[in-house]
Amino acid sequence: MSEGTVDERIEECGLRQVREYTARRVTAVTAFALWVWVVLSVTEGVVFVLAPEAVAGSYLFSETLLFEGLIMLSSGVCALIGALFCHRKGQWNIVAAACATASIIPLLLVPAGDIAGLLYASVGLAVTLRVVKTRWASARLA
Repeated sequence: MSEGTVDERIEECGLRQVREYTARRVTAVTAFALWVWVVLSVTEGVVFVLAPEAVAGSYLFSETLLFEGLIMLSSGVCALIGALFCHRKGQWNIVAAACATASIIPLLLVPAGDIAGLLYASVGLAVTLRVVKTRWASARLA
């Protein structure tokens, strides 16, 4: 075995370890963001559903807040399922990505002024793109 081949193998092994470490870190950060979204959306949803008049200050906006609370709860439940699958498997799989993406869909019904929803939509989209990219890269290598 020539020395150039050994060096190439060492470099390839190092690059593979860097890629795996980066993938684990990205998974950990996105899973953390997903758990944060679960807490925020479920909390907001419960408050809006249980006490819409107290939040709105009047009965006029309470129906809107009740509807928005139900939307936030459904989004939080989808995100929770995705987070549980990600946490259990230790990596993003198709189910976790699908649930993260599905949790974006109810947010399309919420007014565009919901900053948390827009932030989470971007996180969910990034996670989904990451999973698709990983699947595509592994299929290409196989």
